[in-house]
Amino acid sequence: MRYVILFTAGLVGLAGAAQAQVAAPRLNPAAIESFIVTPNRLNKPFNPAVLPWSGSSRIGAALTDLEAVDTIGGVSTLGAEGDGKMVHGRFVGENFAIAGEVYQMDLGFQGSSADFEGAMIAAALQFGGVVAVGASRQNAEFIDPTSTSSETLTLIGATLRIGEAFYFGAASGDETFEQGGGEADRSVSQFGVAYHTRDGESGVHLEVFRQMVDLIDDPVAGITEDEVESDAFTVEFIFSNILLGLEAIMSEATDNAGVLQEETDLITVSLGWAPEEGLSIVASLMNEEQMDVTTGDITDIDTVIVAAAWSY
Repeated sequence: MRYVILFTAGLVGLAGAAQAQVAAPRLNPAAIESFIVTPNRLNKPFNPAVLPWSGSSRIGAALTDLEAVDTIGGVSTLGAEGDGKMVHGRFVGENFAIAGEVYQMDLGFQGSSADFEGAMIAAALQFGGVVAVGASRQNAEFIDPTSTSSETLTLIGATLRIGEAFYFGAASGDETFEQGGGEADRSVSQFGVAYHTRDGESGVHLEVFRQMVDLIDDPVAGITEDEVESDAFTVEFIFSNILLGLEAIMSEATDNAGVLQEETDLITVSLGWAPEEGLSIVASLMNEEQMDVTTGDITDIDTVIVAAAWSY
């Protein structure tokens, strides 16, 4: 249980600054794109095919601070504390775009510790200002004093732009788990629709998406992961280069018998300075509540993210 809490907390913190991005690019130039889709934890889609529509090239970095509190039987205790750091970069050309990120987080729990290391690389092409296709590969390792586990997610996606502001996007791929010498795969699919526009010092990004993550029940590999379905919306506004962002994601995890096991709700609020070019600084506050439906126990995770980027 201890390492499950640490693993959950670490992945949440590393995905912290990300906003939903399936159909259209986010307005937040300092946001971190990468995430690892995991069961019983929040799934935050990233469609690599949105990269060609994302405006300026950029480089950036972020710091995170995380605290997880467990409420079991009505009694609340500190589950984990941690801090992380991330760097990312993106080149956006006329028809081609590429992005990469690396991140690392240290977590502690009542005298124990765990480390997280991860990376993402993605590339995409656009055709005629209407259609884009892309691919990405993300991986993360969870390292504690007694074991190492890892996850890898490979996605292929496409987007369709209608006019100057409406976008449709979809992506699918496979996620691979490795732990205890065993390995198992499952499929991930996502789709979304968005309204997105940026004109000088002003901009709007409205998006809704849905994601489906298949069940893993592999007794030979010793890996069992619930099926996860997520629904979400993102709202971003920029006025006079000031960014305001809100994202809500609701996820449900069900076991191999179709019984609901966990409900997860996450709210992210972002505020910052985000010009089209030059220095951007954005702070995000994220609260995630994971509830075990069978017991009523709750894990509450609060994360503060401060991110900066230089767009050119």
